[in-house]
Amino acid sequence: MNTFLPQTDLTTEGKSHSAIKRPEARLTSANIVGLVLANTVEFFDFFVYAMFAGYIGRAFFPQGTFFDGLQFSLATFAAGYLSRPLGAFTLGRYADRRGRKKTALITGSLITLGSLAIAVMPSFDAVGLPASLVVLLCRMIQGFAIGGELGAVTALLVERGPAGRPAMGAGYQVAAQGAAQLLAGISGLALVECLPAADLHAWGWRLPFAFAAVLLPVQFYLRRSIEEVIPSHESDTRLATSETRSWIKHSLCSVGMVFGGTVPTYVVIYVAAFGLSGTSPSPSSSFAMASAIGAATLLASLIGAALADKIGTGMMIVIARTATAIAVYPVFALLSGHHSPIIGVIAISTVAALSALGGGPTLAFILRKFPARNRATGLAFSYATGVAVFGGTTPLIASAIVHATGSGAKTAWYVIFASVVALTAQQYLRRAPDHGMR
Repeated sequence: MNTFLPQTDLTTEGKSHSAIKRPEARLTSANIVGLVLANTVEFFDFFVYAMFAGYIGRAFFPQGTFFDGLQFSLATFAAGYLSRPLGAFTLGRYADRRGRKKTALITGSLITLGSLAIAVMPSFDAVGLPASLVVLLCRMIQGFAIGGELGAVTALLVERGPAGRPAMGAGYQVAAQGAAQLLAGISGLALVECLPAADLHAWGWRLPFAFAAVLLPVQFYLRRSIEEVIPSHESDTRLATSETRSWIKHSLCSVGMVFGGTVPTYVVIYVAAFGLSGTSPSPSSSFAMASAIGAATLLASLIGAALADKIGTGMMIVIARTATAIAVYPVFALLSGHHSPIIGVIAISTVAALSALGGGPTLAFILRKFPARNRATGLAFSYATGVAVFGGTTPLIASAIVHATGSGAKTAWYVIFASVVALTAQQYLRRAPDHGMR
């Protein structure tokens, strides 16, 4: 199997798609840093909601019903993921036809406006049901935007990123998510340590959302400096028809590969928030654990990407998914029997790191199976569908497993199952031909 991605042609914005070819138009180091920082800000918005779900549930959803505020908040969390496939298909097609940078500017604006609305929205006690509906709408808009974000930006990083290092280009995307979770955890820890509990519950949890909102001009500045380059679109109708036939099959296999990475990610987020031993961790311990998960994801994603560019993306994915499946049950069993915060941080960070090793390689592996004409759409739709179906619902599934079995360690079996599905899907997808990436 070819480890490195062959190159294809791109055209500059405003020119004929068959006219000007720019094989030399690579992103500068400043461009890459700008994209990664902007992605970090956007995913920060999304992670903050997950970490403050309990506070949001009490603020915006009714209490004392059959479902409590936390469950409503988690359901809204899942709804934000269910809107991702629509955003992936809509914005992915826009990115493939109008440009990656334009799409990134749109998604950044939508995500940030959603955070601003959550930051300033009055509570359920103040305005009633409209508070719940606005928060639900904000989450769905953010999910729509995130759905298109990943395909456009990852395609840009791989197509025009470091020469001969496709996995590293995709690894920057996963690293940005790790950095976002690290910052979200640090912000939560700072609020817990600096604010009285009453103030944190009343208004302090809104501060990270407001902080993310005021960074919108920074996102625009970081991304507007990138030259727009649009993939060339071949005019061969028979080629386009053939690509359309294979698109569905490749997307389904890609969803299976995403399943293997997204379930461990959201299981450890759930564990950080609610614990496994039967006793929920304190807010400070929960935020500290989330910070450690983010740091582990940040470092491991870059290490895994660097290794993949040397030994092959396929091999690195196999190593990451196999290691995660082998380690997760012993780690969770250890964690469920101990209440030590230090043990908890080490255990959860280990699972997060093992899974993140395959993050960048998985995105690069999937990208090369789609031609330039629908590359952003293919990755965005596959990733968004996998995360929507399996990632957004993972906290609810993990909670159901705990309640059904009485053991938090049993959630490890869901991670193991996801790893097996991912490896199986990879074997099917590897038979598909590789397409040029530049």
